[in-house]
Amino acid sequence: MNLSRLRFWHLPTILIAVTAILYLPHVGNALVTLDDRMLITRNPFIQQLTPWSLRMIFTTYDPELYVPLTLFTYQIEHLIFGLAPQIYHFTNLLLHIGSAILVFQVIRRIFRSDLTGFVSALLFAVHPLQSEAVFWAAARKDVLSGFFFLLSLFFYLQYRSGDERRTYRLSVACFLLALLAKVSVIMLPLILLLLDWKEGRNLKETVREKIPYFALSVIFGVIAIIGKTQSIASTDTLTMFLLAEKSTMFYLWKIFWPVTFSVMYPQTTVVSFWAEDFLLASAVSILLVLGWMVALRKNRTIAFGWGFFLLMLLPNDTNFLKNGHLFFASDRYAYLASIGIFSLLGLAIARLPQLHVSKRIRTPVLAILSVLLGMRTYAQGAVWRNSESLYSNVLKWYPDAAIAKNNFGEVLMMNGKAAQALPWFEEAVTEEPGMMQAHVNHGNALRELGQYDRAIAEYRTHIRLSESKKGIGPEDLAGYYFLGELLEQMGHNDESLRLFIRATEREPAFAESFFNLGLQHQKRGRTSEAVAAFERAVAIDPLYARAHYHLAGVYAESGRLADAKRELELSLALDPTNEKAREHLENIQRMPGK
Repeated sequence: MNLSRLRFWHLPTILIAVTAILYLPHVGNALVTLDDRMLITRNPFIQQLTPWSLRMIFTTYDPELYVPLTLFTYQIEHLIFGLAPQIYHFTNLLLHIGSAILVFQVIRRIFRSDLTGFVSALLFAVHPLQSEAVFWAAARKDVLSGFFFLLSLFFYLQYRSGDERRTYRLSVACFLLALLAKVSVIMLPLILLLLDWKEGRNLKETVREKIPYFALSVIFGVIAIIGKTQSIASTDTLTMFLLAEKSTMFYLWKIFWPVTFSVMYPQTTVVSFWAEDFLLASAVSILLVLGWMVALRKNRTIAFGWGFFLLMLLPNDTNFLKNGHLFFASDRYAYLASIGIFSLLGLAIARLPQLHVSKRIRTPVLAILSVLLGMRTYAQGAVWRNSESLYSNVLKWYPDAAIAKNNFGEVLMMNGKAAQALPWFEEAVTEEPGMMQAHVNHGNALRELGQYDRAIAEYRTHIRLSESKKGIGPEDLAGYYFLGELLEQMGHNDESLRLFIRATEREPAFAESFFNLGLQHQKRGRTSEAVAAFERAVAIDPLYARAHYHLAGVYAESGRLADAKRELELSLALDPTNEKAREHLENIQRMPGK
C-alpha cells in the first residue's frame, strides 16, 4: 500500500477501522472499583436526570474536580441503559475515535501535510499510552475534554483560514464545553498563541481575539484551585516540582518505549533532588527546555510540537497526591500532551524521502510500528478486564507498593475472598505501618475469619494513628465504627457506644460520624438521641440520602408522620433507587388525612 496514493477520505476510514479493531473487543470489560464506583455505580447524582440532579452536578466537585459535563454524559447513559458497562466503555471509544479524526484534521492543517496528519493521528489512536483514558470508564473526563479541546482547535483553524466569524464563536463554545468536562485543557489560549507564532503572525495583533479563551481559563482555573486547595496545601513546592520533572521524563520515555503500563505509579522512595531518579529527571528536563529554546530560534515547527507537549502537561503538575499517597504519573494525563510528540514523529516519517530514504520503506515502517503499538494496546484491554486483573498488573510492576496490595485485598474482600485477602493486608501494614486504611481492612478480614482479638488490635492501631493525626478525613474514623460494631457484637455495649461518640468529638464537621451514632441510638431504642444525631447529620450534609431515610424512620417512631414524609421525599430525591423509602412513603400517603 502506497500512502501517497490513498484518497483523502481513505485516511479517516483507516483510523476508524484500526481503532475499532483494537478497542471494540474490550467494551464488555467490567466497571472497576477505582473511581468507577465513586463516579458512576454509587453516585446518586447520575442515577437520575432531574432539575435537582442537574443543579447538583453543576454546583459540586467529585470530590476535587469540577466535571459537570462528564457527569451529565453519565446521567444520559444511566437514564437509557442503566449500569451496563459496555455502554460507558463504548462511549469512551467513540470519543477517542472522534479525537483521532480531529488530530488528523488539525495536524494536517498546521503542518500542511495530509500524510503528517494521518501518521500523527494513527499514533494517537493506537499508542498504548492512550489506552487508560479509553478503557477506564472514570477517565471519561479526559477523553471528553480532549474531544472538545481538539474540536475547539479545529474551529479556530477554520476561522484562521478565512471562514466566517461563526466558526470563531464555535471554537470558544467548544473550549467552554472542554473545560466543563475537565479543567486540564486550560492551556488552550497559550497553544493558540504558540500556533500564531509558528505561522508568523504578529502576536500583539492576535492577543485580542484570545481574550474570551483567557477569560474562560481564568474562571475555571479559580474553580479548579478551590477544589484542589487541600491537595495543593498538603504537598510542598519542591516535591511538586521534582515530581513534575520526573513525570515529564516518564511520559516522554513511555512514548518511545511503551512497556510496563500501570494504573498506578506509586512514588515509593523519598522525593529528593539528590536521589538518582530525580537527578536524571532534572537533567532531562533542563535538556528539554534548552532544546525548546533552541528550536524557538531555529525551527518553529519543531518548537510548536515540543511546546505543545510541555504546555499540556503543566495543568497536571498538582495531581501527585491522592488519598495521602504520592504517585509520580498517570497515563491519561499525557492523553493530549502526547499529540505534540506524535506530530513531530508524523512529520519525521512523512519526510523520510527528503532524508534520502526510499518511499518504499515509509509504509512498512509505519505498518510495523502500528502493529507493535496496537498489540500493546490490545493487551492492555485484558488488564482492564476487571478490578482483580487491574491490581494484579500494578503488583506485577510495583511488587513493593503497599497501596496496591491494600487495594487488591479490598477487591478480594468484595468478592468474598477474605482468606485470600488477608496476606495482602498483612504485607501492606508491614511495609507501610502508617497506612490507616490498610489496618482497618486487615481488621475486617480478621473479623470475617473469626479472629476477633487480632481484629480488635488492628482497629485500635487505626484509632491510635487517627488520634495522633492533626488533619483527618471521614475515612480516618473508620476504626472507631468497626471496633464499635465488633464490641457490640461481643456484648460490650457501653464501650461500643463510647467509640461512636468519640468519633463525633474527633471531628464534629463529619456527617457520617453522627449518622453512625444515630444508628447506634436507634438500635438501642433511644429514639430522641437518634433523632438528634440524624438531624445533625443532615444539617452538616443535606445530600446524605441514608441519613434522611433513617431520620424519617425515627420521626415515624415518634409519631411525627409529616416530618417523616418530608424526609422520605428528600431521601428519594437523592437516591431514587431506594425502594424501601418509596414503600414507606406510599404507606404514609395512604394513611387517613395524609
